Amino acid sequence: MAAARRSPGAADAGLGYEGPMSDFVTGEQYEITAGPYSAVITEAGAGLRELTHEGGHLILAHGPDEPAPAAFGQLLIPGPNRVDRGRAASR
Repeated sequence: MAAARRSPGAADAGLGYEGPMSDFVTGEQYEITAGPYSAVITEAGAGLRELTHEGGHLILAHGPDEPAPAAFGQLLIPGPNRVDRGRAASR
């Protein structure tokens, strides 16, 4: 499994890595690959922006300059203190 920073859209244009991408709404973009799978994770909220298998999209992707539409790729799990009578167990 490999992880690398990449410039969004760079793979499509054949440009490769172009440096830090903190200018994007979603922050820096991190690409993770394993075999035929590839994912792009965003700095903002650790969102799943893109997931592909052999180049085909498995999720509805969004651009790095766009916030995740309808919370696509975002974890929507409230913390225990955000749920009525919620408690966190620790060992």
